[in-house]
Amino acid sequence: MKIYPHYSVLGSVNSYLVGNEESKEALIIDPGKITGEVLDHIEKNGYRLTAVCITHNHFHHHGYGLRTLLKIYKPKIYAADQVLVQRSGKVLRGDCTLTIAGFTVDCLSVPGHSPDSYLFKIEHCIFTGDSLTAGTPGYTLHSFAAKTLTEQLSKKLLKYRDELLLFPGHGPPSTIGAERRFNSAAFGIPQNLQPDHAVLS
Repeated sequence: MKIYPHYSVLGSVNSYLVGNEESKEALIIDPGKITGEVLDHIEKNGYRLTAVCITHNHFHHHGYGLRTLLKIYKPKIYAADQVLVQRSGKVLRGDCTLTIAGFTVDCLSVPGHSPDSYLFKIEHCIFTGDSLTAGTPGYTLHSFAAKTLTEQLSKKLLKYRDELLLFPGHGPPSTIGAERRFNSAAFGIPQNLQPDHAVLS
């Protein structure tokens, strides 16, 4: 697996091209803006772009790039919002494991930042969208959404090893271990609870 991160100044959004070196398929997570550089990575590596995974339906994460991709390729769209998927993909409901671009992908529902938010786990990497940014939980509109998000993040992420890499929709990458230690707010862990006391599964 090879990951090519791309940054768009429109909304300060991260997009990720993930290439499968065995099947020569590729998928893009959150195509905020598709530039010539992204297309060059696809073409020069000989990838077939077979899928687009969208972590949530906020315009800057797909609004510019998805339209471009659909003019050039015929990827299958994976998202929890029917408006995005239309007739060319799969609407996600609950947690599921799918084969996408030759990868086994765990699709994890984490409502809170938005009702349709998803995490995508591929091998040793998790793409978190806006649900988790390095050092802080995702933005929420009210306390109920914040509680829901922390519960879901704790349930879905804390079970993984510290070494797993996190790739957010905004900001730098991180790891499960770093977030477990320094981002207690994301998991609903009281500030006075030392990281070594957290229950690991």
